[in-house]
Amino acid sequence: MTDAQPRQRFTPQPGSHAIGYREQIAQAIAENGWADWAELVAAPVNGGFSYGNNVVVRASLHTPAAPAYYWLLNPDTRVQPGALRALPKGLHGRVVVVNKDWNFVVLDIGSRAGLVPNAEMLVHRGDLLIGKVLVSGVTRDLAIADIRPEWQQMQIQEGDFVAVQ
Repeated sequence: MTDAQPRQRFTPQPGSHAIGYREQIAQAIAENGWADWAELVAAPVNGGFSYGNNVVVRASLHTPAAPAYYWLLNPDTRVQPGALRALPKGLHGRVVVVNKDWNFVVLDIGSRAGLVPNAEMLVHRGDLLIGKVLVSGVTRDLAIADIRPEWQQMQIQEGDFVAVQ
């Protein structure tokens, strides 16, 4: 992870199945001098990907240096050089309509804010990760996004916050 910049942090959260890897990750952080931008958080149980993300996000929300944004990646994600800089800074909005029958939402942001089709956005309510949506259509000020059922932790509601993943 050589692309880290000041005020960016990398926080792996291995599940309980990765007991041997915890020590390897902690050792790599220490040996490579990454402690200023990397921190290992070990959850007490393997509750899955969303559970682990919530453990890390909740813990960081109550620190003086809480980040403004979180970039949540599946363990098998291959991050391309410069990818973090390519994300639109500050791109966020709210869910204004939820269609449960057709499994989509309408968002209050569009192309004027920099949103593009096929963008994945995380849905939050307070400090809870609710799910993920995939933007399928964008107008100047609105977007339609499909709800990703494999990510849905709770029912998405009008007023939920969305942010670029």
